[in-house]
Amino acid sequence: MLDFLRRGVKSWVAKVLLALLILSFAVWGIGDIFSFRMESMVARVGETEVTAQRFADTMNRQQQAFSRQRGELVSLQALRDTGIDRLALNGLMRDAAFTEELRSMEVSVPDEAVREAIMSNPSFQDGGGTFSQFLFQSTVAQQGYDPRSFEELTRTLLGQQIIRDAVTSGVAPPPGLGQQIAEFRGEQREISTIRLTPSMAPDPGDPDEGALRSYFDENSDRFIEPERRWGRYLHVDFAKIGEGAAPSDEDVRAEYDANIARYTVEPSRTLEQIVFDSAEDAESALLRMAQDGVTFEEIAAEQNVALEDLPLGTVGPDDLPDAASAAVFDMTEAGIAGPVETPFGFNVYNVTGVEIGGVAPFEDVADGIRAALTQIRARELAPEAANLVDDLRADGKSLDEIATETGHALVEVVGSDARGNLADGGRLAEASDVAFLTELAETLDGEERDLVELTDGGYVLVEIDRIVESHLPDLGEIRDRVIAAWRTEQRLQSLEAQAGDMIEAFSTGTTFAELAESSGLTPQEQPAFSRETPPPTASEDLIERVFTAEPGALVAARSAIGDAVIVAEVRDVVSVPEDVLTERTDAISEALSISMARDNLEFFARALEERHGAFINEENVDTVFQYMSGSGRPIGQHGGM
Repeated sequence: MLDFLRRGVKSWVAKVLLALLILSFAVWGIGDIFSFRMESMVARVGETEVTAQRFADTMNRQQQAFSRQRGELVSLQALRDTGIDRLALNGLMRDAAFTEELRSMEVSVPDEAVREAIMSNPSFQDGGGTFSQFLFQSTVAQQGYDPRSFEELTRTLLGQQIIRDAVTSGVAPPPGLGQQIAEFRGEQREISTIRLTPSMAPDPGDPDEGALRSYFDENSDRFIEPERRWGRYLHVDFAKIGEGAAPSDEDVRAEYDANIARYTVEPSRTLEQIVFDSAEDAESALLRMAQDGVTFEEIAAEQNVALEDLPLGTVGPDDLPDAASAAVFDMTEAGIAGPVETPFGFNVYNVTGVEIGGVAPFEDVADGIRAALTQIRARELAPEAANLVDDLRADGKSLDEIATETGHALVEVVGSDARGNLADGGRLAEASDVAFLTELAETLDGEERDLVELTDGGYVLVEIDRIVESHLPDLGEIRDRVIAAWRTEQRLQSLEAQAGDMIEAFSTGTTFAELAESSGLTPQEQPAFSRETPPPTASEDLIERVFTAEPGALVAARSAIGDAVIVAEVRDVVSVPEDVLTERTDAISEALSISMARDNLEFFARALEERHGAFINEENVDTVFQYMSGSGRPIGQHGGM
């Protein structure tokens, strides 16, 4: 059907029909958009409205901010998909709630307070600290405001601050809570462990039908099959495009010759320095280092120079006085240079690093240049290859035909889950790419999709023709798998019993080393760790038991992935050092205060919305986005006055 439409749309009859269709939309179908005004209300709290213009301005600033962070344009739809629009609207409604509360209390911010706040803002002051009308207008314009709207924003913020101060003043966590959290997070344990594996347990045999059915029913969530998809995808492979885009030797040489400065390294030396009061002292130090083996650091200690004060860092020829530069840059390998008389005294240098500098030989950088040029050319060719695929699709070609004509790989998708794992145990080669997995998961059965660019610069075109929903198979379908899981469970239970016997023997005087030796194992010492940085094989159950046990205790639990039982001896408890504890306590207490203040403010705002009545006009919200998307640029930008 789609192929038929593609071919048909090229005819003159179809073009006339499309033109008439567009005209009918213009006359009948989008009148609501043309009648919509930016003064319209998108939300309201009591009698205070949030206008479409203000919402659009806010979303415009959000789009600009996120685009700057990402280094690329973030679409409005992406902001909606991630819920940024709701957060922005909620913030505007909170502002409206505060404004409405102030109105109901007959509290207003006078013009003089607004004027003073703006004129005292350092962003609007010149170098002499005087308010500049030009800076004011240009700065607020960059933020998407005109002077009048910024004044109203300032009035709103000052009014909010009255409520904010009243709601958040004096908010603090309970005494001692910050220290308790700091101690809890920072406390560490040192343990030794042994690992009991299923091979160390007796063979449980096979279960009878009742036991197998009972185990399957009680652990059915372990056997649920994920949603799986069948289909194919065309892969415009960036790496293969690069293989055909390699530059010639002449091109590589031309790049080297044209940009020789890129491949030129300035000479430098990495230095340490000791300054002596006299030439005699400096010469004496040099002699002792040369003949008696005294180190540079020992000389520094004698001169009361701290080790952290020795390094000068890495310097170039122009970074030192002429005499000093000549002395250290005559050095072609690490060693001692000097003494050199400077305005500060007689300097002796320890040259710890030498970069001779100069132009890197072509042979040393040719491979790097070739790889860079290949990447540049491949990034130019990849979109061309993608456009060709799109053109062939527009001509009604199937993926098989496109693959044959272009040489791009056509990869079969045979029962892939959301992570690219196949039903036969394999994995799709592009499964490490988030964009690919997202496209694979979103493509519907029989749906035709657009090309999607991958992180590496390539493209995929996904086509799914069968989806099997997540389900629990019948026991008969996965009988062997369930039996294997039952057998493993029986072995683990046996190991847990063995671990219990070890703990009992440990309590009567048998050492952990002796218990481990009886099982043919050697305890492994684990470095100290906190609750937040446990060993990767330790389960939450084991960590909880380790941190609730006293030093010298023996505990046991299954491993993180449930493939073994780990027995651990708690060797020591490492408390947080006092100075670190104080610093962390202060930081945590401050964070708690800020969080509690924000929560109080949020709860109060919700209470105000409920008291005064809050309403969102979803239709107008959608229309704002239609305006913003349809204009080709974000709306709501104001010029300066």
